[in-house]
Amino acid sequence: MRQFGRVLELKIGNRKESIVLNNLRVTFSVNKTLTSDPNTAEISIYNLNDSNRNLISTKQYDYVELYVSYQDDVLRMIFCGDILTVENQLSELDIITTLRCADGHKAFTEKVIIKTLEKGQTDNDFFNEALKSFGLKKGNVNLPNNKALPRGKVFMCDTRELMHQIANNNDADWSIQDDELIVIPKSKAISNHEGFVISRTTGMIGTPKKTDKGLEITTLCNPHYKIGALIRVESKLTELNGDYKINALQHSGDLYGNNWQSKLQCIFGNFEKI
Repeated sequence: MRQFGRVLELKIGNRKESIVLNNLRVTFSVNKTLTSDPNTAEISIYNLNDSNRNLISTKQYDYVELYVSYQDDVLRMIFCGDILTVENQLSELDIITTLRCADGHKAFTEKVIIKTLEKGQTDNDFFNEALKSFGLKKGNVNLPNNKALPRGKVFMCDTRELMHQIANNNDADWSIQDDELIVIPKSKAISNHEGFVISRTTGMIGTPKKTDKGLEITTLCNPHYKIGALIRVESKLTELNGDYKINALQHSGDLYGNNWQSKLQCIFGNFEKI
């Protein structure tokens, strides 16, 4: 992928309709992790027209989708989620509308499950019930133990609590990633061919840094990166080279400014691909 010519598209609306912004100044900071806490984003839009600003400020439009790419590639989503707060500020001649958002926030905080599950039903059955309750799409899901109930049981709890149990049964992490529900065992990683090798020729900025949380890598903004995915690091610091799993990432950018990068936090290991 040639990383020249930034392209950004922001959709703001509801589940029925939306506006599409691709020529205004937009800045963003997107934070994603492997944990179950909702991913977050702060998105600022400069000089919306009065009508669109009103639709957003009054929460008639309460959902966002953010896509980025380069001129020679197709747009790829780096965030979608519920708008939690809207703030309008006047800065010199600009009116800046700032959205604070969370991926799957309504599903995570509001959904409950009341269901009788029968003896012999498995984690896969529980997952399907949780997926239905959340109203999300199914993402990468791997349940190696697929534990079965020894006897019937009534579940009456927040849906997220059922997901915690499923993850614990399979020594896995669960999370919501761009409206998809995923479960990835700690010993496994998603195979990611398009964003696999990270080197200076593929956009690495500087050199990787070893921290108490793993390896930190900065690159040009790359929408191919996925939480839980496998990457291969190739740098001048050969002792840090190898295969890693992405457990946190931050995309940040300014369509008309200097900032346009991704920061990855990765853990080393011999991960089985899924």
